[in-house]
Amino acid sequence: MLLNELQPGLEYTLVSENAAIPTQRFTMSVTVAGGDTYEGCGSNKRLAKAAAARAALLKLYNIMASPGATAQLGDPSVSSLPQELSDRLSGKVNEWLLKVMADSADGAKWKVLAGIAMTTEGSEDVRVVTVATGTKCINGEYISMNGFVLHDCHAEVVSRRCFKDFLFSQLELWQQGRGSETILEMRDDQCGFRVKSGIKFHLYISTSPCGDGRIFSPHELQSSPEPLPADRHPNRRVRGLLRTKIEAGEGTIPLKSTPVLQTWDGVLHGQQRLLTMSCSDKMARWNVLGLQGALLSQFIEPIYLESVVLGSLYHPGHMQRAMWGRLESRLSLSEDCEPFFRLHKPKLGAKSSPESRQVNKSPNFSINWTEGCDGPEVVNATTGKLEDGLISRLSKRTLFERFLKLYGNVPSILQQDATKPPRLYSDAKHTAELYQKAKKSVAEAFSSAGLGVWVSKPIEADEFELVL
Repeated sequence: MLLNELQPGLEYTLVSENAAIPTQRFTMSVTVAGGDTYEGCGSNKRLAKAAAARAALLKLYNIMASPGATAQLGDPSVSSLPQELSDRLSGKVNEWLLKVMADSADGAKWKVLAGIAMTTEGSEDVRVVTVATGTKCINGEYISMNGFVLHDCHAEVVSRRCFKDFLFSQLELWQQGRGSETILEMRDDQCGFRVKSGIKFHLYISTSPCGDGRIFSPHELQSSPEPLPADRHPNRRVRGLLRTKIEAGEGTIPLKSTPVLQTWDGVLHGQQRLLTMSCSDKMARWNVLGLQGALLSQFIEPIYLESVVLGSLYHPGHMQRAMWGRLESRLSLSEDCEPFFRLHKPKLGAKSSPESRQVNKSPNFSINWTEGCDGPEVVNATTGKLEDGLISRLSKRTLFERFLKLYGNVPSILQQDATKPPRLYSDAKHTAELYQKAKKSVAEAFSSAGLGVWVSKPIEADEFELVL
């Protein structure tokens, strides 16, 4: 171990043992010359000692001793997140899952964890605003034309839906005259909102996102005396392809280059499998459209991730390609879109002590929590509803109802008439014309690059009506 060579005779101490988080069961500390103490976590004492040593090396000698490759190359123009912040973000999200699920045995049953955390310039605080777990998608027979179900219960996708929940709560505080308590400020033209200066959002995922960011990096990078290339086979035709998740299962399959039209009858009667785009593909689109979605884009400027941190299976070359590289040379936004939307490149980071591989069977439920909620919500990933059959607070219908209550009653980027709100969910989404233009540009970029044709749910899924 390099630290022991630099400072021989160091002793490591067991700080704590916590079986609730298998990947961080042991916490070990090491006290270096000068008296400073550094801690690290791992699934066993050896890994925890190594993590503590890496923390000391980073702080004392500015040496980033990765548990994988000694050097990992990607796009040199892209910033990586400081290791200390990557570890703090991952630690905080894991801590919050334990807090949220303290009264439930389900908290220990997860295979993939994701959460969005907030940092503020000038402060060391990390504020976790969303936490979610999950690895599965709805079974096609449960698809709903009333906006009742969650189609995709993968952790990072659910965490993003939680973030929408969080943003609606921020707008509702403005509606109540409590705008100073929020993360939002008025735009200069007094039409709508933007996130206050200095506030950044970070996404932590316990493993690489399914699809293009994961399929070519199924193992941790191995130690090497030489820097590893971004991708040993960058020109292979399978690189960058759009992929879909497997209905009611796990894993992804590549999309065909010809359009696939999903029909309501075909899916409902089992003649077609319900196709859902991979997390890598969805995240690439977030890097153009933002996290807020079509409805909230009518009130708030696009919100982009400052960083994406992975707990395991991080390969910088594959992640950069999956997150934005596939779009870089093909994306063409119209002039009216460019003031609002762009191809954003979040910083990438990895936890210094990788999450150990979860070999247990994936639970058939997804947990979600948003700051301000009374407690966690547990969704059946097969049906897309709560176990008692009630609809999730993250469902399209619930978020649409909150949108309608705000419509015309808080400052908006688009002109809104409170007396004439949209009745159909699909109409409300398409009112955000620039958002829809940018969304179309993303699909065209993938298609023109020969990476496949983006597939959408049957149109009936968005054709439900709601009148308050």
